[in-house]
Amino acid sequence: MAFYNPDGAGAIQISTYLKEDGNVSNEDLLEFSEVENPDEADLPYLKGIQKTVEDGGDIFINWWLRSGSQLYYVTYICEKGDESIEAEKREYVVYSLRPHNAE
Repeated sequence: MAFYNPDGAGAIQISTYLKEDGNVSNEDLLEFSEVENPDEADLPYLKGIQKTVEDGGDIFINWWLRSGSQLYYVTYICEKGDESIEAEKREYVVYSLRPHNAE
């Protein structure tokens, strides 16, 4: 699923994956992400890792999150220097993510 504001600075994409044999672990997130030295992501309903990278003139803010057997991969992309323009809205979207069984 992808979202963007035509008058905004970037776009956010959310993908989910189901692990068929048990719960997603931190090791699974590290293997899936293929990044070194990620930051911890401690959201209200999901736990995981986060990494911001620059590629050319773009900034990618990535989250690999988990809850039970679900893995959530969230990416926000914008031009370098624009990452603070939609920061509040971006954080609202990411922090509002929750599994269907969360209370």
